[in-house]
Amino acid sequence: MGITPDLDGTSGTYEANCHCGNVKFQVNISPALENYPVSICSICTHNGYALIYPYKKDIKFIQGKEALKDYRFGDKNLTHKFCPNCGTPVLFEFQTFYTELIGINVRTFKDIDMTTLKYKNVDGKSLSPKYEV
Repeated sequence: MGITPDLDGTSGTYEANCHCGNVKFQVNISPALENYPVSICSICTHNGYALIYPYKKDIKFIQGKEALKDYRFGDKNLTHKFCPNCGTPVLFEFQTFYTELIGINVRTFKDIDMTTLKYKNVDGKSLSPKYEV
């Protein structure tokens, strides 16, 4: 999928939170946010995810990490975490691969104009068996 961060010497630190503010964190990414992958898998489409994949060590929770609720489905390789108060999809954690990385929803970042960012589509649908309810 090509999600490993590309370290080119530039970096950026972003403040982020869920909609109600119960979950707050900082993300340090390198390179600084310029473009991000957008998956077209079922849950990313439903939740409106716009994800980046920093290393776990580059995330600093200010508050609310312990309050996040889990959701797993399909092959259970990803644990999706969301705020139980406002429902904001905040992140997901890999369970069996890429375990040093974490998927962070760019839409939680403060002061980000999503219309100015570049993105690339990632065909998440083809990565695992089709999920149907």
